[in-house]
Amino acid sequence: SFIRCGELMGLLLAGDYAIGGRVQLPSVEDMGGLIHKVNRGAVSGLRKLGYLLDDAKEPALEAVLDAFTHYYSFVDSNLDATEKELMGWNTVMAEHSLCKASRLASYIPSEVSSTSLCKNRSTNNQVQ
Repeated sequence: SFIRCGELMGLLLAGDYAIGGRVQLPSVEDMGGLIHKVNRGAVSGLRKLGYLLDDAKEPALEAVLDAFTHYYSFVDSNLDATEKELMGWNTVMAEHSLCKASRLASYIPSEVSSTSLCKNRSTNNQVQ
């Protein structure tokens, strides 16, 4: 946490420093913990994509860690090295993409979004 900054601002600043090479990129586990602590767009994205089934206002840490780990692994294993390099794929980008998935869901018709944007990890992470 930064003085006079909220949790979200702290996460964004730390991510910028990591992308800029000033600090080490967070591990998947560390980013999962940060996502849990901030409990904003990335948590919503994990829910909308079907990775986080815990719909409590403050989901359990282990549930968020598990969901983020599965999401990160799925995307990471489905991108080739060129795609990863072009988009700057890392844990910071993964968190950022979850926030965008959360926003994207608001533009999808309810009859489509009610089935979630993709099936959860119980279907072996296969996008439907």
